[in-house]
Amino acid sequence: MMVKATTGPHQLIASDHVVGMAVRRPNGAVLGHIEWLMIDKASGKVLNAVLSVGGFLGSRTNLIPLPWGRLRYNPKHDSYELDIEDDELRRAPSFRADEDFDWSDRTQEAALHRFHGVAPYWEGA
Repeated sequence: MMVKATTGPHQLIASDHVVGMAVRRPNGAVLGHIEWLMIDKASGKVLNAVLSVGGFLGSRTNLIPLPWGRLRYNPKHDSYELDIEDDELRRAPSFRADEDFDWSDRTQEAALHRFHGVAPYWEGA
């Protein structure tokens, strides 16, 4: 038996629709795109989104890990919104597309959360 998906409005979004979605400023200007999501294996909760900023076809692309709570969905633009100043964006913890972020390093991830003013998820946030 095939189950037919509903097509009406709902609060869920498939992960393949989130990856690649634009991240905009509150004024609608595009900051970048979501490259991937980091999901807690045990709880299934999305904990971080990795924002791709700059570059062309992966060259010189900066990747900015963001605590998921920093983003807000904006139905007007059908995108996620990040209220961040240019200076804050430049100072944000980031890594290049040809590098890696060590997600197992709690001090690195704690610094990421501190920078964004969000309590780390392991502290019961």
